[in-house]
Amino acid sequence: MKSFAQLLAVHLGAFLLGTGLFYLALAQGWLSTASPFLSVFFYRGVTWALIAGALVFALVVFIKLRWLPALLNYRDGLMAAVLVCSLSILYFTHIPVTADRSVTIFMLGYMNDHPGQTLSEAELEAAFVGKYVHEYRAMHRRLDEQVKSQTVEQTPQGYRLTERGKKLMALYADTVSSLGIDDRFVHPCKLGCTPGKP
Repeated sequence: MKSFAQLLAVHLGAFLLGTGLFYLALAQGWLSTASPFLSVFFYRGVTWALIAGALVFALVVFIKLRWLPALLNYRDGLMAAVLVCSLSILYFTHIPVTADRSVTIFMLGYMNDHPGQTLSEAELEAAFVGKYVHEYRAMHRRLDEQVKSQTVEQTPQGYRLTERGKKLMALYADTVSSLGIDDRFVHPCKLGCTPGKP
């Protein structure tokens, strides 16, 4: 019973420390100025999830070597690291990232800021275009992020996809094809379009 309690305490403590570090790092913006890549919220979050997992692994291994060599093994460290990393990324992609860029959250937020009002689809669409696209400079922000992640490069004439960007889009194309997902976002010009026009 004592061994089980010690094992539970180690894993629970490692989980709380790892996820606490992850949350604190995001809240404080740590590493946000370390590089252009890490200035992008999404990439910084994934990086901190990996760092938290690595530190948890090191912590459990240290406890094993220092105090509990008979109770813990390296698999405990690996399991604790995977748990922290996986759950941190799951939370990060479903809540903070969604709050940071989701069209749905913008729509719900706009409605929430107009309590008691009934808004038409046209009014919501106008608010989306006026605020989300233009006032918040949605296209500029995303182009800037993709330049930093090197999927897009800026030229004197504008922007173009890099080889990394082409590989990324090939991955998305394979994904939507294999899972039967609506491919309008991956192939917006499948039925024909010209730059600058719908």
